[in-house]
This record gives sequence, structure tokens and C-alpha cells, in this order.
Amino acid sequence: MRKSNRKRDKAKKEKSKKKKEKLEDELESLEEEKEQMEEAKEELNEKKEKLGSDDAAGLEKQKQKKAEQVRNEEDKGSEKGQEKREENSKKWWKFWEE
Repeated sequence: MRKSNRKRDKAKKEKSKKKKEKLEDELESLEEEKEQMEEAKEELNEKKEKLGSDDAAGLEKQKQKKAEQVRNEEDKGSEKGQEKREENSKKWWKFWEE
């Protein structure tokens, strides 16, 4: 009886040892994946910052260009219609600034 208990205990230890090794390998793999994700995130943030500065300069140029343009329908329609148009008009880029 003692012999069979020893064999069982030994088998349990081997099994738990294999499970532990498997879990450790999985943990190591996940840690490596986490590091790769963090590196990719940093690269993405750097690209966003670079694009953000480029976009801001381009948007400013567009604003200046549109502000200088004369509206085609400015002198068309009745006075009342012109007043309403002026009240309701918004420059397209102002939608994003509000």
C-alpha cells in the first residue's frame, strides 16, 4: 500500500511540475507580447505627434485661405434672405473648433 501511495504522490508531483513549467512558459510568452505591444504603442504615439503638428499647420493655411475668399452668393437674394443667410452661415472649419 505504501508503495502505491508513493507512486501516486510521485505522479502527482510530476504532473504539477509539468503544469507549473507550462504556466511559466505561457507567462513568459505573454510578457514578451506585452513588451511588443508597448513598443508598438510608443511608435504609434510618436507618429500621431508628428502628424498632429503637420495637420495643425495645414489647417491653419486652409483657414487663412477660406477667410480671404469672397462668398459668391453675398449680393444675391433679398435683404431679408441675405440677413438669414448671414445668421445661419458657418465656415466649414468652425464645426470642429466648437
